Amino acid sequence: MNIQISGIIRQSTITADSVTLPPGQLDRTLYLEVNKVLTDAGGKWNRKAKAHLFARDPREALQKFLVTGESVNLKKEAQAFYSPPAVAQRVVELARVKDCRVLEPSAGEGALVKECFRQGAIGVHAIEYDKVSVQVLGALEVSSTYPLTVCQCDFLTLKPADKYERIVMNPPFTRNAWKKHLCHALNNWLPKNGMLSCVVPDVASQISELLEPLGFYYEIFPLPAGSFKASGTMINTAIVVVHK
Repeated sequence: MNIQISGIIRQSTITADSVTLPPGQLDRTLYLEVNKVLTDAGGKWNRKAKAHLFARDPREALQKFLVTGESVNLKKEAQAFYSPPAVAQRVVELARVKDCRVLEPSAGEGALVKECFRQGAIGVHAIEYDKVSVQVLGALEVSSTYPLTVCQCDFLTLKPADKYERIVMNPPFTRNAWKKHLCHALNNWLPKNGMLSCVVPDVASQISELLEPLGFYYEIFPLPAGSFKASGTMINTAIVVVHK
């Protein structure tokens, strides 16, 4: 572990939502190394506050860094690569959600939820495991007419009380979790004549192997390279649309 970096972190003022570096100017190389640790922990530099600000309490992640010397990337750990606006718009367009009730089973902070209401959905049920993201979802002001309901739970363990004629989703990719999420949504939550639109890794052969045995008609729409760059990953992605 770089002793200088750990020393700077220890001397910083750390709260539940901010990190203020100790007084004095760091040379650029050292600052960039410190900034990476803070950015991985979810921080973003705010010039007005003169501090890195956090949506989630950074103290646990920074303590892990001080113990192990390894920067903790919370986005990668949680697979929290939220849908950028252009991706969200395309996912929802392909689902044709106008006048439909929609399920969003990996809702994050609501990129797809908001887009569903923009495109005429008459209600959205959002499922999300992360507590802070659930709070963000609960505070969204998306419609004065149609309901947004939010459930904090693990989608894969949830049995449906209802089915939804449209499903839009951006599931976690790690260890092929997207396959489990996609199959659970298709087999248990989507009714006959329903439609699902899902962000997946751009691996057409794996998508075909997964979906062809199910007997549903599907289409694959590759997304441009770098579509998730703003969310912190350069993985190649596509949208799969399934008609049940």
